[in-house]
Amino acid sequence: VEAKTLNDFILGQNLEKVDFIKIDTEGGEFLFLKEWSDILKELNHPTLLISFHIKQLEEKLLFLSLKSKFIAKVFLKISRILSFYFPRKKIINELTKIEEVLSSYRYVYSLNGQEFKFKEAINSPREIGNNSFIFSNKAWSKHA
Repeated sequence: VEAKTLNDFILGQNLEKVDFIKIDTEGGEFLFLKEWSDILKELNHPTLLISFHIKQLEEKLLFLSLKSKFIAKVFLKISRILSFYFPRKKIINELTKIEEVLSSYRYVYSLNGQEFKFKEAINSPREIGNNSFIFSNKAWSKHA
C-alpha cells in the first residue's frame, strides 16, 4: 500500500479547497495528528471527524513499556475487566498533545450533535474512549 502524507495527497490531487477530513486510522491518529498543526492552518482548519481508538493506544503503550507481550496482554485483560486504562498518565499525555493541535477548533461535537468538552475530558480518557468526535469552527444550529 502506498502511503502519502496529507500534504502530498492534497498537492497530488490539485485540490483547491479541503473543508472536511474524516480520520479513522485505528489508533494511528495519535501518531500523525501531532504533526498536523501547520497543514490544518494552511487548509483554514477544515472540519474534522476523528474516530479515537484509545484501546489501541493503551495496547501500544503497554507493549512499549513492558517489553513482554504476555505481561502486556495480562494487563490489557485486567484493564478490560476493571474498565481502567493502565498507562493512564501516558494516555493523558498523548491526548494533551493532540488537544494542543486541535485547540484552534472552537467547537467539538459528539456524533449525536451534542457539544463535547474535549479538553475537560482529557483527564478522564474513558469519556473519549473509542468514540468519534467532530471538530469544527462552525457552530451547529440546534434547529437545523
